[in-house]
Amino acid sequence: MRKLLFFVLGLTAFTSFALPKEVLDTIYYDTNWKSCSKTFATYYRIMTVPTNENPRKQFRDFYITGEIAGEGNYISIDSDDNSHSVFDGDVVSFYKSGKVKHQSKWLNSHIVGDSYDFYENGNVNYHYCYNNEGRIDGNYSEFDANGNLLKLVKYNNGIPETNFTLYNQFGAMGRYNTKTLEFSPEPVSVSDMKTKIIKGEKFFYFDDKNGLYMSVVVEAVKHYGKYYKVYIFLFNNSNTSFLFDPSQITASGIFYKRMKKNSKTQYHEINARRKDRGEYSYDTSTEKVKEIRVWTYKDYMNKVEERQEWDRALKELGEAFSNSDAGYSVSYTQGIIAGSNVTYATASYDATAAAVAKEISAQKISTFSSHLESDTQAIKDNYMQATTLDPQTETAGYILLNKDKPAIIKLTVPVNGTIYTFEITDLPD
Repeated sequence: MRKLLFFVLGLTAFTSFALPKEVLDTIYYDTNWKSCSKTFATYYRIMTVPTNENPRKQFRDFYITGEIAGEGNYISIDSDDNSHSVFDGDVVSFYKSGKVKHQSKWLNSHIVGDSYDFYENGNVNYHYCYNNEGRIDGNYSEFDANGNLLKLVKYNNGIPETNFTLYNQFGAMGRYNTKTLEFSPEPVSVSDMKTKIIKGEKFFYFDDKNGLYMSVVVEAVKHYGKYYKVYIFLFNNSNTSFLFDPSQITASGIFYKRMKKNSKTQYHEINARRKDRGEYSYDTSTEKVKEIRVWTYKDYMNKVEERQEWDRALKELGEAFSNSDAGYSVSYTQGIIAGSNVTYATASYDATAAAVAKEISAQKISTFSSHLESDTQAIKDNYMQATTLDPQTETAGYILLNKDKPAIIKLTVPVNGTIYTFEITDLPD
């Protein structure tokens, strides 16, 4: 028994002597990861101090309340200011709940590859991409707690590009200068225009361009003339206000001769036979470009008022003619004179019937005038006029173009210093 006891004690002594002893150190940091006393600490770090017997250089961070705050390997630790510490390999930090707060990889004394900061709900807050030299290279992205992109900056070997893009829940808010932070619109070409069909209507639109969403749709109408009615929707998603003036919109048409499909018959010959307006194609060798009139609100309202005056006058004249004989009636009686049958006509005037007829005419004229006034008000409410658009506000309405029957309309719309050109095809007849 005594021999066994001495054997166990000897084995224990040998084991303690043979295994390297781990040397630990503790550092206290404040909220900003600057050195402080334990009394004022928010975090504390326990780290292995390398020795000849144990070269490991690991650390574990804890909240002063005991929850784990981070872990990884290190090359050097700055006990005064943790921002000067140099880590090695995978480094991760945690919220008190245990959810990951930060994740990165260190190589040769700097971060490489993807680095993430997370919200406590697990969504990414910041995403950096570093090259092998430890410089941000590629996209730097910032997100809100719901996962919506807020900011995108492109870097080239640590140097940000001239402009960056801001976003909100509606999409891109536009480009801004990296140094001045001022709005920096990008040029827009017709190739940036998109199309889509919704319930049979073809929409032409620009989106995520300079914080702007704009769409148009076209229909043919007869309203004090023949026109193309262009509905315009405009949403300002930038963080700046601007004046939108539709009187600056211009249009031009590209005209070709319409040819009956698989035939040399020209369009005007097809049009003459209205029942034979089937499939056709364009002879593009006959291309002509002409300006198309865009009616401003003021010019169109002048035309409407002039036409309404004539319509009102004609209505009143028509009612006057219909009432010229109102109240008068003629009765006929038969008689015999000198053996022959004769008919006597007797005229009479009914003042009450005349008054009723005039009242009905007056009501018709009043109803007609009310209709014209409602029509005028509808134009005032919906025809596009100059409007200041504040951030995240919209405007919608229509403008009219002469219906000159081009094959393609090019509509140029100036908005906030940038020209947006719509190339509108498949025009309605």
